[in-house]
Amino acid sequence: MISASVPLLFDSDGKTLHPGKELGRGGEAVVYTVSGSDHHAIKLYHHIDDTRIDKLKVMISHIPEDPARAAGHVAIAWPETLIQNSDNEVVGFSMPRFDTKQALPLHQLYHPGTRRQRARGMSWRYLVRIARNLSAIASALHGKGYVIGDLNESNILVTPRALVTLIDLDSIQVRSGTRVYRCGVGKAEYTPPELQNRSFHEVIRAPRHDRYGLAVLLFLLLMEGVHPFTGVYRGEGEPPTLEANIAARKSPYFGNRLLNPVPTAPPLTLLPKSIRRLMRRALTGPAWHRPSAHAWQQALEQFEGRLIRCELVTTHVYGDHLRDCPWCARKASLGVDAYPSDADLDRSSSSRSPTQVQRPLPSAPPPLATFKGSFGRLFFHLPLITLLIGTTFLGISYLLSRQLGSDAGSWVVARPASLAIKVFGLFAPTTLGLIWLFRCSKSSPGFFSSVVWAERLVRALLAASGLALAMSALIGRLTGSGSVFSGDWLYLPSFWIVSFVLFLRTLRPSD
Repeated sequence: MISASVPLLFDSDGKTLHPGKELGRGGEAVVYTVSGSDHHAIKLYHHIDDTRIDKLKVMISHIPEDPARAAGHVAIAWPETLIQNSDNEVVGFSMPRFDTKQALPLHQLYHPGTRRQRARGMSWRYLVRIARNLSAIASALHGKGYVIGDLNESNILVTPRALVTLIDLDSIQVRSGTRVYRCGVGKAEYTPPELQNRSFHEVIRAPRHDRYGLAVLLFLLLMEGVHPFTGVYRGEGEPPTLEANIAARKSPYFGNRLLNPVPTAPPLTLLPKSIRRLMRRALTGPAWHRPSAHAWQQALEQFEGRLIRCELVTTHVYGDHLRDCPWCARKASLGVDAYPSDADLDRSSSSRSPTQVQRPLPSAPPPLATFKGSFGRLFFHLPLITLLIGTTFLGISYLLSRQLGSDAGSWVVARPASLAIKVFGLFAPTTLGLIWLFRCSKSSPGFFSSVVWAERLVRALLAASGLALAMSALIGRLTGSGSVFSGDWLYLPSFWIVSFVLFLRTLRPSD
């Protein structure tokens, strides 16, 4: 039990910790700063049991890589060390600290009214970038085998640079061997249809369940805070609840005739077809077909690169698939500008409450989740892709050197020219190709993610083919039906497919 006066605390190394200012208070715990440290905070529970302690130990021993750490930001508020009192009882944990004064809850940004008050100067581009960064964080956690579970707007903070932080991650679902520490909490509006009206304490969640909640959050971000299953009911009787619409997969945006979008909602055509297809798959399609967080990250990166600016209002940004500015049209129909210009804000500043906090947003930082490391690290991370690019360019330069050498008019000229091209030119295209791969991987998360996926695919193909051929040769030898080159491998297509799927799911590029 944590008393009103916080007792003397120690971390796992025996270092004394002095709680400072209270940062937040919940039903189960209180979060404090650490006196003398700007980089750590501590979370102290009112009550803690052995199961939670065991779960925290597993989380501390398997800390995922923070995709925003290179940008100097804490994207994942992950437990780092256990905190004990003077009686050697575990009472909480320490975690990375970030400046919460500069961060806003996610719902204050996608809701038009609070966004106008709390985030002056924000454009839709920032919301697209926030959606993309949120997808990058979810992808990083899923890549380490974690399931967020309670993914909702209250656990997400956003900085003025459009950087995202997930908090309250001690509720995340953790697997250690055969034991699963479940996430016992969640909000119905982010819960997929197959888990509606089920007890979270009895459910083992999977990434496909997170993918649904992520899609809902992305829809809220991109569609002005409108939930995809909220609409005006046109049928008879009492209108169904939001949870009933989710369970029945009835959305006014994806073909349900009894529901119309709410009058203040933007049209779905605000989003390009590629994003709409992903939304339909994630929200109304089968669970196994929901797009991954990585797929969302790629699609949003591509969409962000296609955004254009309105010629009339500089803060109006929209996709290049539209002819006219949708925000100007909404301003004309609703009478309120969702993304007002600085001039409009200055004209209305005299009527604004003095207690409202205004935070101008600077330009967004470089993309998250790009490759981090040296050229040599890239080779060890993607050996098959770098080898493929290297041999391809090497072959091209070799053919070029032969062609130039054979076309020379004189042996005296041809011999030195050919020799020079072979010596100095053979490796130049290969080097340039690898440098191109390195620079693209460092600058673009979508490009690097695609290359990582290609690396996994090639590894799975080679591994499955090798295993299938080996098994075929073994079966042929045991049964006396001939060697693998005589056609025995044709009897094992199902074994190859199963092997390929298993290798694809398990193989990861080396860190």
